Amino acid sequence: MTGLSALAIAGLLSVVPSKTAEADAPRVEGTYQISGVDIYTPTHTQIPASVTFNYSSFASNPVTVDRAEFFIVAIGGNPAEYQAEIHFNGGYNYVTDASGTCSFDFTYQGNRYLGTVTLNNQPDYDYRIYTDHLLLSSFLYIEPTNQLSPEELAQLEAMLRFSNEINNKINEIGKAAQGLNADGSENPTKTVEYSCPGALDAGIMKAIANTPGVTFLYTYAYEGIVFRSTITSELAQKVISDDIPWYGPCFLAENFPTVIVGVA
Repeated sequence: MTGLSALAIAGLLSVVPSKTAEADAPRVEGTYQISGVDIYTPTHTQIPASVTFNYSSFASNPVTVDRAEFFIVAIGGNPAEYQAEIHFNGGYNYVTDASGTCSFDFTYQGNRYLGTVTLNNQPDYDYRIYTDHLLLSSFLYIEPTNQLSPEELAQLEAMLRFSNEINNKINEIGKAAQGLNADGSENPTKTVEYSCPGALDAGIMKAIANTPGVTFLYTYAYEGIVFRSTITSELAQKVISDDIPWYGPCFLAENFPTVIVGVA
């Protein structure tokens, strides 16, 4: 199994808030970056890395990140186990129904490691979300990219860019609910715009459904025509389904106010 097919099995999942969270708790979206990973061989060393955590949670108070970490245990000189985790301030029972992703890119002993893993709440740890000691040999979420062809590596990098784009847009929806744009400037209309060639990712649709007051303008192309659909939380809640990974152009046009805005 190549590193690319293993990553496909792992899934490049968007950050999706749980539908079971309490209605009166605000949804919090965010991104947190660190610049190193910790290697245990068993001696400890830290190497440079690009690691991005995207998270979604519900909290009774404003959430801030205390720290985030990415650990690797190397056996026989090769990475064999990892754990990624992000900690929030506030202690126990501070965040609920938290989820997220961790994207990483680093080089260790001449091999480049690149990928995305999912994060989830664990019982008794409501102040953090993490992967909980996943064995590389069992889960195969992470493999050296030198096992990939140039075409596979380019495809993997494109998939990661798209995954981060989706997560960033979900974060933007969360900020819009607070009357802010992605850059922190004021957004009094609480409107978010997004353009993509075709179907809308389910993670974005779930974020809209769980964020009352935000208007999402989605621009997409279908058979040479460019359309724009207006999606609100109320409308999204009527059609959202865990069985739908992508919402195609015809579905969007049938279920949301849609206008033609140009040609592709």
